[in-house]
Parts: sequence; C-alpha cells; structure tokens
Amino acid sequence: MKRSLWVLVWLSLCAVSVLAQDYPVEIELRPPDSRPVVIIEEPLDVLELDAVGAVPQRPVPPRVCRVCDQKTVPGHCSCFELLDQPMAEELLREISASLNPLGLKLNRPVRIKAVSRRQLQNLGGERLLGLYQDDVIYVNFELERREARGVIAHEFGHAWFFQHRRDVNSPGELVFEGFPEFVSFLALTRLGDKRAADRIAYEDQTVYGRGARRFIALYRKSGLPAVINQALYHDDV
Repeated sequence: MKRSLWVLVWLSLCAVSVLAQDYPVEIELRPPDSRPVVIIEEPLDVLELDAVGAVPQRPVPPRVCRVCDQKTVPGHCSCFELLDQPMAEELLREISASLNPLGLKLNRPVRIKAVSRRQLQNLGGERLLGLYQDDVIYVNFELERREARGVIAHEFGHAWFFQHRRDVNSPGELVFEGFPEFVSFLALTRLGDKRAADRIAYEDQTVYGRGARRFIALYRKSGLPAVINQALYHDDV
C-alpha cells in the first residue's frame, strides 16, 4: 500500500515537470537606454542633473584670442584662416573703409590678386609677401588672414603714395617703405589689431619699422596732415 502511494506521488511530480517545460514563459522586454554614457569628471555634488538624470551639455565659453584680442571659440579664430581671393578682396575693402575717412583715399580703384610665392618672385625679383604694381596689389596666398591684413594695408599705402606723389623715385627708404608701414599701423589700429600695430610701433627693427616709427612720432605730435605733407613733399623723415 505504502509502496503504491510513493509510486503515485512520483508519477505526479514527473507529470508536473513535463507540463512546466511545455508552458511558454513570457519575459518583459524593455528597450535599452538610448541616452549617451556621460563620463563625469567632477563630483556629483558639483554637477546639476537634468530632469532625466543626465549631465547637461555645457556650452564652450568664448575666450579672447591670444593673436587678435577678439572674443572667439578656442581653436576657431578666423586669424588662422589661409588667404584666398575672396578673403583678399574682403580685406582690401575693410582696409579702404577704415582709411578713407582719414583722407587716405585712392584717386582710382586698385585690384587685388592672391598669388603664389613664385609668382611674387617673378614679379618682384625677390622673396616678397606683397607687391603693388600698376594699380594691382599682389599678395601671397600662403599668408593667414591676420598676416595678410597687415601686408595688404602696407601695399595700400604704396598705392596711395604712387597715386599722390609726383616724384616717387627720389625719397629714401625711410619714406618709401616707412610711410606704407605707417599706413599699415594706422589701419591695424583702427581695425582693432592692437598687437600687430604695437609690433610695428615698438619691435620691428627693419627699415619698415624704423621709418614707420618716425611717421608715428610725427603723427602723435602734429597729426595726420603733417604725416601726409612729409610723405608727399619730403625725401626723408
């Protein structure tokens, strides 16, 4: 009797096990968390979490460019863009607009061409960054925007000198190169590039800088009309 009872119990358990294997088991499927994984580099008590618990993205604050002193996003300052033809034309318009109100206006328009270093060598017979010739300013397209602005302003000064002075071959180098460099100093100052202007005023020891500093001293003492008079009618400064 007892043996039959145990056999019955054993058979019942086997039947339940078989039924359990055939019965489908449902598992609730949830989509994976689609939010990006954020690596927190600061303590949690410093960062504020948003409504869904993720660390909010912080905007990159603007900084002052160490080159031009203008506010910009780090690594994206236009100072370092390489020159091309549209940029050269834009810079020439910018320089003209800054100088025209002062009386440094050209008698006739000039064109500008962004060219290679080799082309400049063929035109000028030496290694040049820029050149003025026959109402055309040539400038090396390997320059960055900030460098090109100073070069184009210098060549603008040559254009003004050639268009206004009668005897362009008599002045010495301090006038011939110093006046255009003074024009560059003036344009850079008005366009807000104080560092580049200060380099002309205090650091450049070439004939360009030495001549420019004499014109700058005259400008600070007697004003722009005295500088223009010196450039037009005198051979030295």
